[in-house]
Amino acid sequence: MTRVKREHTVQARLYHWIHLVSIVVLAFTGFYIHWPFSFFGVTMATMRFLHFVFMYVVLLNLVLRVSYAFLAPGRDWHEFGLGAKQWRMLLGTIAYYLFVRKEPPEGVGAYNPPQRLTYTIFALLLVPQALTGFAMYTPTASYFSWLTTFLGGLANVRVWHYFIMWIFVVLISVHIYLSLFEEFDEFKYMILSVKPKEAKK
Repeated sequence: MTRVKREHTVQARLYHWIHLVSIVVLAFTGFYIHWPFSFFGVTMATMRFLHFVFMYVVLLNLVLRVSYAFLAPGRDWHEFGLGAKQWRMLLGTIAYYLFVRKEPPEGVGAYNPPQRLTYTIFALLLVPQALTGFAMYTPTASYFSWLTTFLGGLANVRVWHYFIMWIFVVLISVHIYLSLFEEFDEFKYMILSVKPKEAKK
């Protein structure tokens, strides 16, 4: 039985793809910058360049996606964030994912509560991740000295940037796992644009 709950527009799927590629590149280049390793002769300068290019890409993509959610004809802002109903269903859905409950709560909408929470966390964490990145980058560090001071020094800025990156890695890993093994039709639709005929508009 298909688990695709609604059709995702081409724009929504494009934003998803851009976000996915950007996060993968940012994580990979971030690891390289933190722990340099041999990778087909690529230099640190190239990795830093790619890191900042995709940081701009992911931030622009976030702005466009939020704008699309509120302003586009296919706006879907109501499918994000958690209201009282979603908060009540959150523990039940997590229990289902942990095999404690046989069936997930019904009537959650296009995205279930953990998905909504994850997307919200992603959007919110991109802001401090970008700010700490700018605070560490020499050409822009002076403009963000207030943040460095607030966090207690450059070393702490690096720790926070690194810590937030690991939150992204964990959330993405869980998201991919659940997409592949729990909602594979949704995965094929969002990544490969393979849509079951039963998908609802």
